[in-house]
Amino acid sequence: MNCIYFKNTKSPPSINNPDVHLTLPSGYAYETATHFVHFYGLNHGLHIISTNMTSTELKNDLTLEQWVEKHFGAKEIESMNIKPGQSKEWVWRPTLFYYNEIEQAMRTDLVDRMNTEKVLRLLIEKLHDLLSYIEPDENGLKVYSHRIRELLILACTEVENFWQAYLKRNGISPINSRNYTTVDYVKLCNPLFLKEYEFEFRNYTHIPPIRPFSSWDAASPTKSLPWFDAYNSTKHDRTSHFNKATLDNAIQAVIANLIMYSVKFSPLAIHHGLDNFGALINLNMNYQLTRTDHKTYYLPLLKPIPYNEPGLMYTFKSHDNGLHELYDVSQIII
Repeated sequence: MNCIYFKNTKSPPSINNPDVHLTLPSGYAYETATHFVHFYGLNHGLHIISTNMTSTELKNDLTLEQWVEKHFGAKEIESMNIKPGQSKEWVWRPTLFYYNEIEQAMRTDLVDRMNTEKVLRLLIEKLHDLLSYIEPDENGLKVYSHRIRELLILACTEVENFWQAYLKRNGISPINSRNYTTVDYVKLCNPLFLKEYEFEFRNYTHIPPIRPFSSWDAASPTKSLPWFDAYNSTKHDRTSHFNKATLDNAIQAVIANLIMYSVKFSPLAIHHGLDNFGALINLNMNYQLTRTDHKTYYLPLLKPIPYNEPGLMYTFKSHDNGLHELYDVSQIII
C-alpha cells in the first residue's frame, strides 16, 4: 500500500470549492483494499496537509494514478518513501497538525517539551537583549563580545544536547568510543531533514533567511557548520579566537535550536502561538520549509471507510471524525 505525491490541477464536484486546488496544489493519495484516498496540501510555509479535506471513493477498474489524474488533474506523479500510517519517532513531517496525533506519531513527551521551551525562551531573550544594542546590519553581524560569546556557547551546548539525545535514543555510540563529535552529529542531518528549515526576522529584513544547516556535509562535519566551528574555537581558545564569537554566529546557533525543537516536537506549538513561547517567536520571526521533500511526508491510514456507494466520491473531515488509525512509529535509520 504505497503513497503517491503529485500536483493538483483541478478539483472534483464533491468539493464545494471548485478552486481549492489553487490554494492547496499539493496532492497525496493511496489506496486501501477497498478505497482510493486523497489529501490536499499547501506548497509553501510549513506545507501543511489538510486531513480535514479528505476525499475517498470506492475502488473501481482504475489504477490509483488514473484515479487522481481523472478527478484531481494530477501532474508530476511520484512515489513516496513511506506507507500510510507510518511515522518516525521525534521527527515531524507536515501531516502532523493536531496535538493528539503529534504526541502519538512522534512519541513526544509533554514535560520534555515544556522544559526545552524554558531553555529556548532564555536563549531568545538573551538574543533580543543583544539586538537592543547592536543593529544586525552587515557591520553589526560581525561584532563580537563577551556577552555574544556567552550566548554562542550556551546555544551550541543546547544544540549538542539535542543531537546527543537523538544518538543515544537510537543506540548510536561515539565513533571514537569516548565523546560524540560532529562526525557523529552530522549523521542526523538527513534523517531529521535539518536543511529544509528556514527562519527569518520580521523586523530586520536586511538579514537574509537563516538556514544554519544548509551547508552541513559529512566530508567536513565541523568546518561546514561555521557557527558551530566558531563555538568550538572560541570555547577552547578564547585568546586566539575571540573574534569568532560574532553576532551572526550567535544568531545562527539560536535558530539552530529552534529548528531542533521543531523537528523533535513539531513547529506547531510555535505556529499556533498558544503560549508565551510561541508568541515570542511569532512576534519576531517567520519560518518555513524550503526545498522540502514531499515524498517523505507521513499520511494517516484511515480506519474502515463508511462511504461505499459505487461511483460517488465523498469529501469529509477524516481527523475530526476520528477515522485515523494510530501511527506505526519506528526509530530513524542513521
